[in-house]
Amino acid sequence: MIDLSEIINLRHTIHSHPCLSGNEGETAKVIIDFLKKCKPDELMTNVAGYGIIAHYKGKKPGRSLLVRCELDALPITEKSGMPYSSTYNGIAHSCGHDGHMAILCGVAKTLAESRDKRSNNAAEYGNLLDKGDIYLLFQEEEEIGTGAKKMVAELKKKRMKFDYTLGLHNSPGHKEHQIVLFNKTYAWASTGMEILINGHTSHAGNPQDAANPTDAVIKLIDSIRKLDTTDAFTTIVNFTVGTKDYGITPGNGAVRITARANEDAKLKRLTASIEKCAKKIIEAENIKFAKTHKSKTGKSAAKNAFKYSISYSDAFPATLNNLPFTAMVEKVVKNLGYSTKRDPIGEHGSDDYTYFTHNTKATFFNMGAGEKHAPIHTPGFDFDDNLITDGIKIICSVYRQIQQTQ
Repeated sequence: MIDLSEIINLRHTIHSHPCLSGNEGETAKVIIDFLKKCKPDELMTNVAGYGIIAHYKGKKPGRSLLVRCELDALPITEKSGMPYSSTYNGIAHSCGHDGHMAILCGVAKTLAESRDKRSNNAAEYGNLLDKGDIYLLFQEEEEIGTGAKKMVAELKKKRMKFDYTLGLHNSPGHKEHQIVLFNKTYAWASTGMEILINGHTSHAGNPQDAANPTDAVIKLIDSIRKLDTTDAFTTIVNFTVGTKDYGITPGNGAVRITARANEDAKLKRLTASIEKCAKKIIEAENIKFAKTHKSKTGKSAAKNAFKYSISYSDAFPATLNNLPFTAMVEKVVKNLGYSTKRDPIGEHGSDDYTYFTHNTKATFFNMGAGEKHAPIHTPGFDFDDNLITDGIKIICSVYRQIQQTQ
């Protein structure tokens, strides 16, 4: 194994100077400067923004592996108490992307030293670059869900294809050094839905004259909640009616939800059911309004007192694992002596890694950071440096196994 002190120091440097999504230039420069010392055969920079790809070629043709990590940090004020804590107020590496970058930089250093036959890497992994190709990809804008899609589009322009694709993440809540693998689904599909309901206002002293959407909003929320199952469910993230003006009866309302499911087809069925609920509720509200307002507004107008629209945003397909490749990674991990755990459900959160999984054999694994470790996306979080060795060993061993597999 390589000397990790340089990799750990690199991680601490990145941690101290975090960059938000879309502004990862400072972090990218640190990574590029390090990778240049590791002498990849090809170093691609500014890929679809600040993205980076380091390409190492084997002596002979073989299978290719793409490994992805993330460049960006979060808009969180760090309270980890570490001496290398963020020097930027309100920005922190609270998801561990600094550790993921360090792992891939450690792989780059291992590949470089294996090629130069320094250290004991040859004995540990064999000749890693005997054949095949390995690509180390550093992705921007993971936290806002836009980076992977842009990078994949750029890879298509370059006509770059990969036989295998691997992703990883640190995972507080699991035993330290335990490797968590997933069955079919790693990350669930999700989409944001906004349902807008428009009626018309009245003076608050004459509420009977308004087409007030309050009842429709309440009924819609209640109906949506009843659609939840173990494989597909919703989260009401926001709802509104009217404005803060005390003299006006509400004339508009909105319900905003996140819908998610463990398969794309199930998410599609869930959103279709929500659309049906909205249609049914608005039709019923229009009938009720027409009965009570026929003489005042006219029958034709009353029939369409309420109108609604539905829009979608922040959509992510499910991240699906290739089961044979997952089994290969599991075998490699066990042979390295790590304890493993299979997660049959997958992560409820979505991940734009999904865009890298198309037209390739892909899988994703988590590395346990400790059952009492601070959760990701919290002020007290800091990446566990003990996981750097785990990530390097697993990636290098998986790459070697890929080349040995017929």
